[in-house]
Amino acid sequence: MKKALAILSVLAMVAGVAFADSFGNEAVVSVSGDASLTWGINLDGTQPNGFKNEANWEIKIPLLTKQTFSTKSEGENYAEINIVDAQVNVNGEDGAKSDFSGGDKKIDKVTAKLVFGPVYVVIADKPGFKTNYANIWDPIKNDSYGDAAEEDNIHFEPGFDVVGATKVGYKTDKFDVGARIGSFNNWETQGKSKYAVGADATLTPSDMVSVDAKFNYGMVPGDNADVDAIMSLGAKVVLKPVDGLTATVAFDGGNDYVAADKGTADDAFAFDVLASVAYKFAEAGVYYASAGAPYDFEDEVGTDNADLAAYVKLTDGDFVENLDAWVTVMVENALTSSDAWEAAGTADSWTSNFAKSAMPIRIGAGANYKYAMGDVNYVKPFAELFAQNMRLGYDGTEYVYCGKVGADYGLFTNTVLTAKYEAGGTNDNLRNALVKTASRTTKGNFTLACKVTY
Repeated sequence: MKKALAILSVLAMVAGVAFADSFGNEAVVSVSGDASLTWGINLDGTQPNGFKNEANWEIKIPLLTKQTFSTKSEGENYAEINIVDAQVNVNGEDGAKSDFSGGDKKIDKVTAKLVFGPVYVVIADKPGFKTNYANIWDPIKNDSYGDAAEEDNIHFEPGFDVVGATKVGYKTDKFDVGARIGSFNNWETQGKSKYAVGADATLTPSDMVSVDAKFNYGMVPGDNADVDAIMSLGAKVVLKPVDGLTATVAFDGGNDYVAADKGTADDAFAFDVLASVAYKFAEAGVYYASAGAPYDFEDEVGTDNADLAAYVKLTDGDFVENLDAWVTVMVENALTSSDAWEAAGTADSWTSNFAKSAMPIRIGAGANYKYAMGDVNYVKPFAELFAQNMRLGYDGTEYVYCGKVGADYGLFTNTVLTAKYEAGGTNDNLRNALVKTASRTTKGNFTLACKVTY
């Protein structure tokens, strides 16, 4: 391991000098790690108490730090190409093998266009033929929602994919409008030649208003050489009338999203709408999905129904120095009928009175305050609470909740002592199952820990 580290360090220094000379960007080796000793007791009495030792490490050697490379020909009319966000890293981290990987070798994309004054022609990356302006917000517990499978299932992106496409646009300081044309195959593939067309626009008439809109239409090849005409459109308007206030309205819609076996006509039009407003320490939003959009609910006879969600979030607004506090309330599937939820559960999982009155609510709240006792020492009490009312999979109790409370003490610049009581747990990145079912019966754990960080 020491020999490997020595070789990689030399490579990193040589690469760092080379890339610094070539690109004016010095590569810096990043090393991080921590070690902790924890004593804990399970208050349920189902497991013994005792000590636990943990250690983690990570090394990142950037042979090429993230940057974009661009070049273009000379003159008022020119061709431009960009290699966007290129990076090469050698990564090492602890794990089953505790070794070094080949690292990240990434290029986000390559873009190229021809420019004739305000007119441009896209060569690459190919323009898309989907709209996704009305994005429902992240769930309360959001560790990696952007990469989670549920996000792919919940986002409504009406439209279609093409093999290749181009765009001709006209761009000024106030607007960017364009027309797109794409094909579902090319000369290297078999089948009938089918094309798609689209138009899009971005308008920024002032700093207070911005508008984005897109339209797509294509004769999409189907099974047995059948052809379906698919259309989608969307728009988003953002208003910033005063400092700190942002209001957003967004819409996506398209046909061919409700199947005939769901009790409705094929090629039915589905859509979703988002409206939100945020002002400094407060924000709120409403999301509506029609039948056929991914957020809808399938009832007991298999028919898609429209559904609704809403949220309100408050933060401390930096009014108190060193205080970080927040509370979020979300209502999910507000239009779902009680009969549908009752049919989805089992006989011993529901009481009819509760099922008919239940509004699917998720609540999360947290706060911590750091009190400095000197240049190094500090005390930081903290608390978090998560709760939800009964939904599919829970029995007879109206609310289920979990949380933690404790305090950190800064002993040295790199050492923290923590005393914590924690009961239950959350399902991260899930909209409709915030709190784990086992949280309802556990008495929790109490732990004392010392953590040293590099």
